[in-house]
Amino acid sequence: MAIKLTRGVVLVLLAITIVVVPILSGCGQNEAKRIQIKIGIMGDYTAASSGTIVPVVKGMTDCLSYIQKNDPIPGAEIKFVTYDHKNEYARGTMGYQWLLGQGAVMMLQTNPFILATYVDKLTGDKMPTYLWSSMKDTVDKDWVFTQAGIYEWEVESMMEWILTKYWNSSQKGRPPKVGFTGPTGFISTVVYGQALRDMLVARPGSFEFVEANHPMGTAAFAVEIGKLKDCDLVILNALGPSNPGFIKEARSRGYQGAIVGTGISILGYWDLIKASVSAELLAAGDIYAIHTQGWWTDPGSLWASLEPILREIHPNDWQTYRLGGNWGAGWVTTLIFDDVVRRAVAAVGADKVDGAAIWDAVLKIDMTLPGYPESFKMRVGDTGWNVLNRMFIMRQFKAAQDDWFAITDWFLPPSLRD
Repeated sequence: MAIKLTRGVVLVLLAITIVVVPILSGCGQNEAKRIQIKIGIMGDYTAASSGTIVPVVKGMTDCLSYIQKNDPIPGAEIKFVTYDHKNEYARGTMGYQWLLGQGAVMMLQTNPFILATYVDKLTGDKMPTYLWSSMKDTVDKDWVFTQAGIYEWEVESMMEWILTKYWNSSQKGRPPKVGFTGPTGFISTVVYGQALRDMLVARPGSFEFVEANHPMGTAAFAVEIGKLKDCDLVILNALGPSNPGFIKEARSRGYQGAIVGTGISILGYWDLIKASVSAELLAAGDIYAIHTQGWWTDPGSLWASLEPILREIHPNDWQTYRLGGNWGAGWVTTLIFDDVVRRAVAAVGADKVDGAAIWDAVLKIDMTLPGYPESFKMRVGDTGWNVLNRMFIMRQFKAAQDDWFAITDWFLPPSLRD
């Protein structure tokens, strides 16, 4: 049965409470008069991280179609324009200029290091840019914002959980031996590795640290596992086939310690992992992940409400989209963009929406989504860094239920607490 919705019914069905500027209904307007508000989406559509990016963008476009059908923006419509940077840093400025030429008034960038190649242009061009994964050196810039926490916060949040919840040194009689592997030279690997080394200097004796990074895109880990085999747990920061490759080889070689995924790894590629790693190997040891998104098993959440809509939109492959979770993350991203564009249209009119109007709307965003305890809003300065949602949650794969479940409440990084 088709779902027919007005804006109010959309919010009830999705269990969303969004604080928005009051807007008159757009029903009955001539579709030909709608002005396109173009948002450029620059990401990796064909290289190592495409397994995450492609389903995220699919979730974004599905949500956009859903909104335009059931609750269009009065006088305007969002149009996504895509550019494939293939995770090649040299393509950043090229893609940025191309999207400018296409008339984009806002952009999305998936890679913070690629954004760093042209971030100094944003102020002069008045180009608001939404960043999917972020680090302090990039997200604290004017005209940049993101939903999820920065890498530095992620490291300290994960390590707090490891040292206070997962491993009790007084009971174990020794500190944990923590391993780490990430693609060599990749920015998140550099940030994670340095943050862990800095933490070890600041807290000597709190843990042992072993780093064994791997080539980008590899699915073979004999050398790395040989170095990490005695670790109590291994932090896996991987892209694409490296995720199932590491888990399969580690378990096949008898590694029984925990594997803990970073924000860009295991959960983002869970569909790939499930297709490549046997249930027996997945159950051979604990698998955890740090997360900044909701999940389908979170009771009463936006994500729980999205599952029936996912099933209706994709009746033949909804299970694949559900496995990875990226489709839902894309849906949340479009909800953010929709809120921002509605504010800009209400403030200046659809025909006058430009980058400056979009950025002013970004600064005023205020969204509450069920399952996310912190309101999505801009918090500039040391406690915000232009991050809409600063909180993290730890999740664990439960083999008996064949799904992921939260094992902590949402929590702020230690450095942001009073």
